[in-house]
Amino acid sequence: MSYVATTIKAQIRAGDPMALALWGARDFISLLPTRRGGRGGSGVTLGGLSFDVAMPGVRRRVAVRLASDDTYTVETGRVHKLQYQRRDVRYGITCEQLASTIEALLAPVTA
Repeated sequence: MSYVATTIKAQIRAGDPMALALWGARDFISLLPTRRGGRGGSGVTLGGLSFDVAMPGVRRRVAVRLASDDTYTVETGRVHKLQYQRRDVRYGITCEQLASTIEALLAPVTA
């Protein structure tokens, strides 16, 4: 796993030591640096971490990308019929907000 991915995983654990286990996080993948257009700055990411989450009633893929301004972009989505469908994205997340932001994005929608 890359240095950036390892650091992200450690920062999630620092925010909530049991979070990854409680989410049923698995299949951790390092994301490569990218240069693409997007919201909030130059669109350059310095790498990241992606993992699957399997909680009761929630099956999602989470991607956390480090932006060039030292904040994170957190994206959740799911794979349905072999196609990825983005569910939600949050920009400008600091390392202190990482675990709580992911927790909020994974909360099941209740009517």
